[in-house]
Amino acid sequence: MDTADVILLGIDSDQAPVVLEQALSLAQGLSARLLCVQVQTGRLVADSLVNPPAAHPLDEPPEFDAELAKRIIAVTEQTSVPTELRMVSGDAGKALAAVAQEVRARVIVVGTRHAGLRSRFAELLDGSVAVYLAHHQPIPVMVVPQEVTPAP
Repeated sequence: MDTADVILLGIDSDQAPVVLEQALSLAQGLSARLLCVQVQTGRLVADSLVNPPAAHPLDEPPEFDAELAKRIIAVTEQTSVPTELRMVSGDAGKALAAVAQEVRARVIVVGTRHAGLRSRFAELLDGSVAVYLAHHQPIPVMVVPQEVTPAP
């Protein structure tokens, strides 16, 4: 990406469309580019820490999820917002922070987790990406709720 403002969207295949829509709206409003980053968290390779010079088959960059890419392109091609897709590996919060720093992103946009026991358990084990980013970023982090629960 060039020196234009960048909105970084941390995106995953099970995210609600509203997260992409909000990031795209923000990019349009700021005349910025949209960088959609998918993080593959299962590719952490401890062997590379032990033998850094050796090439490892998992060192090859992972590929962006094809179905997710189709959904993103279907939405973004209806706008004039330049959009790029990128897949990275590692801890989601740290990977998004590293890419944001690399591209000098103006804002990081992420969605909340879906409600449910499985999500709560995953958050307990992994922590919240949004909370990590909010506490470790010098730039704004926009957290978009995926599911809105009506107030009682």
